[in-house]
Amino acid sequence: MRALQLTHVQLDELRLKLCGTAEATWPWVACDARTKIIPAFALGPRTQTLAHQLIHEVAQRLALGISPSENRNE
Repeated sequence: MRALQLTHVQLDELRLKLCGTAEATWPWVACDARTKIIPAFALGPRTQTLAHQLIHEVAQRLALGISPSENRNE
């Protein structure tokens, strides 16, 4: 997916503990609130590095000139 025109992207992470594992893992999801399109997701530790990687991946998938933080009247 490239050149997406998403206007309200929400990022969230959830704690996931699987049976038989010592450590919890974190599924990270970016989702557009209006269209429910998921342009990026990741599975890994709850670190700022992984959060930045997810945001960078979302930014690469947006159309040129599109910023989901812009305030638009639609």
